[in-house]
Amino acid sequence: MQPFDLIHRSLTHHKRTNLAVLLGAAVGTAVLTGALLVGDSVRGSLRQLTLDRLGNIDYAMTSDRYFGEDLSASLTKGFEDQELFFVPSILQIGTAANADTKSLASGVNVIGVDKFFWMFVNYPPPRVPEGREVILNSTLAAEIGAKVGDSVLVRVEKPSYIPRDSALGSRNETVITVRLEVKSILPPKGVGRFGLHPSQQFPLIAYLPLPTLQKAMGQKGRANTIFAARPKSVGQSDEPLEVDLEPHLKKALTLDDLGLKVHATADGNFYSIESRRLVIDSPLVPVLDLVTAKLGARRLPVFTYLANRISLSPDEKPSGIPYSTITAIDFSKVDGFGRISLTDGNEAPPLDAGEIYLNEWAASDLGANLGDPVHVDYYVIGKQNELLTRKHTFRLRGIVSLSGLAADPNLTPEYPGIENAKSMFDWVPPFPINLKLIRPRDDAYWKEHRTTPKAFVSLETGQKLWSSRFGKLTSVRLASDTDAKLPPVENARAAIREAIDPMAFGLSFQAIKKRGLDASKGATDFGGLFIGFSMFLIASAALLVGLLFRLGVERRGEEIGILLATGHSLRSVQRLFLAEGAALAGLGGLLGLIGAYYYAALMMAGLRTWWVGAVGTPFLELHVGLLSIVIGLMASFLVILFSIWRTVRKVGALPVRTLLAGGTPETDIPGIQRKPRSWKVAWCSLCLAVLLMLAAIGGVISEMAGFFAGGSLFLIGTLALLSGWLRRTSGGMVSGHGLLALLNLGARNGARHPGRSVLTASLVACATFIIIAVAANRHDPTYEKPDINSGNGGFALIAESALPLYHSLSDPKGLQSLGLSKHKDLIASAKVFHLRKRPGEDASCLNLYQPTRPNILGVPDDLIGRGGFLFQSTLPGGDSNPWKLLQTEFDDDAIPVFGDMNTVMWILHLGLGKDLAITSESGESFKLRIAGTLKRSIFQSELLMSESNFLRLFPSLSGHRAFLIQSPLEKTRELSNALEEGLALYGFDATRTSDRLANYLVVENTYLSTFQTLGGLGLLLGTLGLGTVLLRNVFERRAELAMLRALGFRRRNLAVLVLAENAFLLILGLLSGTLSAVLAVSPHLLSGGADVSWPSLILTLLLVLTAGLASGSFAVVSSLKTPLLPALRGD
Repeated sequence: MQPFDLIHRSLTHHKRTNLAVLLGAAVGTAVLTGALLVGDSVRGSLRQLTLDRLGNIDYAMTSDRYFGEDLSASLTKGFEDQELFFVPSILQIGTAANADTKSLASGVNVIGVDKFFWMFVNYPPPRVPEGREVILNSTLAAEIGAKVGDSVLVRVEKPSYIPRDSALGSRNETVITVRLEVKSILPPKGVGRFGLHPSQQFPLIAYLPLPTLQKAMGQKGRANTIFAARPKSVGQSDEPLEVDLEPHLKKALTLDDLGLKVHATADGNFYSIESRRLVIDSPLVPVLDLVTAKLGARRLPVFTYLANRISLSPDEKPSGIPYSTITAIDFSKVDGFGRISLTDGNEAPPLDAGEIYLNEWAASDLGANLGDPVHVDYYVIGKQNELLTRKHTFRLRGIVSLSGLAADPNLTPEYPGIENAKSMFDWVPPFPINLKLIRPRDDAYWKEHRTTPKAFVSLETGQKLWSSRFGKLTSVRLASDTDAKLPPVENARAAIREAIDPMAFGLSFQAIKKRGLDASKGATDFGGLFIGFSMFLIASAALLVGLLFRLGVERRGEEIGILLATGHSLRSVQRLFLAEGAALAGLGGLLGLIGAYYYAALMMAGLRTWWVGAVGTPFLELHVGLLSIVIGLMASFLVILFSIWRTVRKVGALPVRTLLAGGTPETDIPGIQRKPRSWKVAWCSLCLAVLLMLAAIGGVISEMAGFFAGGSLFLIGTLALLSGWLRRTSGGMVSGHGLLALLNLGARNGARHPGRSVLTASLVACATFIIIAVAANRHDPTYEKPDINSGNGGFALIAESALPLYHSLSDPKGLQSLGLSKHKDLIASAKVFHLRKRPGEDASCLNLYQPTRPNILGVPDDLIGRGGFLFQSTLPGGDSNPWKLLQTEFDDDAIPVFGDMNTVMWILHLGLGKDLAITSESGESFKLRIAGTLKRSIFQSELLMSESNFLRLFPSLSGHRAFLIQSPLEKTRELSNALEEGLALYGFDATRTSDRLANYLVVENTYLSTFQTLGGLGLLLGTLGLGTVLLRNVFERRAELAMLRALGFRRRNLAVLVLAENAFLLILGLLSGTLSAVLAVSPHLLSGGADVSWPSLILTLLLVLTAGLASGSFAVVSSLKTPLLPALRGD
């Protein structure tokens, strides 16, 4: 007979057993392959969401600078052959409120677009907004309770060319409000989900006509965003467009787009380069050095600042000259730009650090003499953006005449609200002044000399006193280095444009579609996650298959003996059984693919409904990947085949005579004594497990290490104890009578086949371990009251502002400027820390996409000094106060950052000491080094760095957007309401830290629920295996049970005997799993914060026990129905 025929007949002859094995293999394949399909589905859904929200838009350039909207037309001309179009827009984060109900939403994407924008997006509205109309997406409309025809108030930050964080920047009236009528509401798809950052969360969007927003913001004809898109006529490609746009951007940019002005003097002797931002951006300085060399010119750097007062008196009396400009200049480079002469006609020599020149008008007004101390008052910015007055004392070196360069009003940049004023009394500057201090003669000077400086200091001194992160110069002048005249000013402009790198000014296109598609691979591999969730289900299926096949092999002991006795080699018999197993594994795998589809569909339905808290979106659809099907089928086939091979390799372990007599591989062979290895394994494992748990409780090792290592060892130890007990060679007799003796006999019957018993108890123990451990690992954020050494750092509230605040909540003057004076006593009872924020991508578990540009917070020095929070790990040197690690300077110029452990490990896939590459706003690459990880903290959405490093990377980000508030618990709600009400204009949103943690823990607890559910299915398979073993034992003991009945045992006694064996193994499995799980999670339980529903957990275990006993009742019924005589004859 051919081997194939033999295998076929064997499979059909033992069809019942083989059908059970096949179904077990199908379950394993369905779960394993289905888990991989879940990963495919999440990735495919995120990819589809990216394509849906972006439409045909591939690139975007957004900046804090406002450039001419005609820049987009210039770019389009360069791509006419490639059908790539550039669309101008204004994109701001703001707020929206229902004008009637006052319902407010913050964090709104306010987007000003023209009619061309709608040509490149999916699901545009039937009519685009015009005039004072606005289109809301459904999420925002629901948030503020708005419907078509309602009036809404949209607020955004008022643009300011002068940085608001600079001493001369405006901090008042920073918000503009636009009243609009809702024209239509977009559904949550396509353009209704539009956004630049990859996220599956629903954004809040308000679309305004671009001209309307430009007019309201005072930016007519200007934009801060450009979208690059392909027309719909070419179709929507699933692959992103990849083209280098930077050379085209550099070619199309104008100096006006960069806020630069280059003009020549009337006589053409020199050029002056100035900035609309008052100070010249630091990246422009090396550019001007190159241009100077290219033009063969010489360069004169100028830095002019406004002094509040110049006087000879050091006291605070309102005397002296108010509001005068002082120019810092390098006197050694003045030649060729005009002459600065002393009143005696000599050229003014260079100044030392503590010296000053006054012009003749100022010296006369003050009555100053050479050598007099001259006191200068001026504004600086404090650490919390407060405006402070500082004083510096100089020695009067000389008096310069009002002629030549010293009489040039153009040394002073154009100050908004000052430059065009006819009188000083008409000044409306962006900084506070007292017009009462202005004297008639001051006004007369203004009318005659305008902004001509009244004093001069050295460039080094001026930059030391008045420079900021925004720049150190207010203008640069270029003059010919020879007697020849300079080339036309257009040459200088062209040279500057050619030398400028737009990226250094924060202007560059980002491949948003490519970045979104790359991020759609996900921060979390859901395929691997669900394989992990389903691991015990897969393992249970594999163990069940091995158990069922083992029972089938044991049942065929006589057949094996005959094959060996008739000349078949042991290897050929093993190959025959392995071939049968392979056939069953293959057929079961193919059948399991159908189950895999429905398993994946069920899991996706769960993610959309029951477990939606873990993914944050219902828009997840099933995607089937061929590679996952192949991998799942092959992997499950190998796992099942390995389980079968473990049984096959034991074939032939007994002599042929024993096999022919009906013996099994577990039949005791006279003369063979088993080595007590189980006892050694048991005690070593248990002792090591206890030591690891004590180390975890004492904080020597992490709770996670204690859970996995200690729990697993304790589980192994208890199961090894069971194995050792069952394999004892000296059993002894069972004495006694009554129910107790029957129960004892039933329990002792578990030792008849110790391998089967340990295997079935292991199935139950492992599944029980998972269910209890998962339930006990839930966290309750409400447990943590504000504590400086906890995840909330001792803060009751954490707040964010959609629009930045430029006044301190800890300063009475700041409260007055913000309109919070009536709450000053309440706010004074709290301690507020102001943090800076670079908005980016959510780096928490709430974002399914892989973040590459995470949110970054700048931590002030006072918070670093305060310390606090619970740390998981830190680099060396952070023992006393880990926060000081943020001020560490690494040799390779890496920047130290902190992150929550969950964010760093599971979302960013980094670790302690690892680096994350980012780009600063000037296009420079930096490495962020993880210097510490926080444990279950409120900072799971962002990374934290020192404020000094933050301003180094993102100098243009002004104001504060994030706040930590330490307040008495009884005043928390009142304080939160007062701040949100008083700062509604800025979209201020205060959240209890416990609620913030709860939002993160929803995801974690949802995953645990998923794990627990699938663990319950694994436990179900364990009880099924227990019932199978019991059925097999009853079948093998039919003669024994019949004899007991013949000897007078009642049916009820036999039922108790069989159920006792079943209950014994079931209870041992439950106890082993329960004790191991409780020990594994003991550090977490003792640390507090656990959210364990003990009644529910106990009820689950009772249900498991009931189900297990119910499965045994079938065996009892079978045993009691066995006919007496046939069973005694062995039929």
